[in-house]
Amino acid sequence: ASVELVSLPHTAAALGAYYVISPAEASSNLSRYDGLRFGHYAETGDDGERHAGPSANKATIMANRTEGFGEEVLRRIMMGTFVLSSEHAEKYFRKAQRIRRLVAEDFANVFRSVDVLLCPVAPGVAPTVA
Repeated sequence: ASVELVSLPHTAAALGAYYVISPAEASSNLSRYDGLRFGHYAETGDDGERHAGPSANKATIMANRTEGFGEEVLRRIMMGTFVLSSEHAEKYFRKAQRIRRLVAEDFANVFRSVDVLLCPVAPGVAPTVA
């Protein structure tokens, strides 16, 4: 066995791309959970009233999602909706997708010449145990 230094030049940008792509995918995947066909169904709306019929769909969906999703999920949905919106998609989402592709290509290129990557998993030295 031999040790060889390799380069993964785009990994520095991977975390930023993750923080764009992850909420976008969450938003897209969770959009079907409106409580009408899938997901939690709230018995009453935000106003405390029971809603029924097609005219109540918006209030019902809002109540279902507010009650059915936690704060972090709602935050990710909002962030994902923002980065997927038509006026921001190119600036954020498509750019993050390009970075993801570059990172994947970096790994594919490295694994053409090596079988294993040994990398540090912590930013510093492990603490001593007494």
